[in-house]
Amino acid sequence: MRILTYTSEYPPMRGGVASVVDELTRAFVRAKHEVLIGTAVDGARSHAGVAVDVIRAARNRPMYLWAVRCHLKRLVKEFRPDVIHVHGMRPLEATKGLGVPVVFTNHTSGFLKRIASGRRQFPSLAWRMKHLALLLAPSDELVEAARTGGYQGPGVYIANGVDIQKFQPGTNAAWRARHGIADDAFVAILARRLVEKNGVVDFARAFQEPGMEHIVPLIVGDGDQREAMEKVFATTAVKPVFAGSQPNDLMPEFYHAANVAVLPSYMEATSVTGLEAMACGLPLIGTRVGGIPDLIDEGRNGFLVDARQPASLAARMREMMSEPATAREMGARSRQKVEQHFSWDSIAQRTIAAIEKHVSQKS
Repeated sequence: MRILTYTSEYPPMRGGVASVVDELTRAFVRAKHEVLIGTAVDGARSHAGVAVDVIRAARNRPMYLWAVRCHLKRLVKEFRPDVIHVHGMRPLEATKGLGVPVVFTNHTSGFLKRIASGRRQFPSLAWRMKHLALLLAPSDELVEAARTGGYQGPGVYIANGVDIQKFQPGTNAAWRARHGIADDAFVAILARRLVEKNGVVDFARAFQEPGMEHIVPLIVGDGDQREAMEKVFATTAVKPVFAGSQPNDLMPEFYHAANVAVLPSYMEATSVTGLEAMACGLPLIGTRVGGIPDLIDEGRNGFLVDARQPASLAARMREMMSEPATAREMGARSRQKVEQHFSWDSIAQRTIAAIEKHVSQKS
């Protein structure tokens, strides 16, 4: 199959969507499909097996869509794809009327915010999605949100995946030593953008609860909620480690320094950082939102809590700290689960199968 992937996010951008597009297209190539990526992301580069065609586009919506439309027309003429696979709502409108079936992966919880903002959004969303041959999403919640917004075509839930070769179990005593953290200290990692929808201030508030002074919070990421987190941590007895935003290639080092990964989100698809942590052999503590419950088998590889409940996050972290052997067993089950269900090669196979079922038979 010849797949023209058009994306609003791609490396060197950091974040879940950019990582997903990169890994999924690599898996398509490994499965012997032809892939061309189109994007307006500055600094995007081709790599082995995957060609990337980059344009410059203005930020304002009309000029951006005009540039993307011209770009897509040229790529369709030159590459002659069987399908256009779009990631991100921003370029979606420009894919109308190109004579090629369009598949849209509805990645982000930003879409949920649009739905939550009220019915005035629905006619615009329905119009943008009317031409789609297939909608894919990494949570059932996002599929249903698209239907609420007026989408009437086929929709399929396909989880995100993880590179199980890059992300493997391990330890990182050297990192702990550099930060003065003892080998037997219990470290809870929060690896995500520090923005409101990720519930990151709730993670900080959990450390205001009694008995949390023996757990080390490790925060990998940056965003507009960092200052709020720092103010909360200043009222606690712990010394958090803020590592800032890090390249994805370095993330295993941080997971290896931790004992548990925490996902305190208010809204979420299939959490990429959750999958990475699981592949590195960590148990999870996550909220009952979006795709997080698909990652956590309650009591087997982690625990689920209600969103906006810092005390519940704290209780589960203390429980894991008090039973380190059980936490390690849970981490081993996390690794087993990603090997069985969430490798990128298996996710790519499911994606192609969905396209062949819902698109190829109509084209």
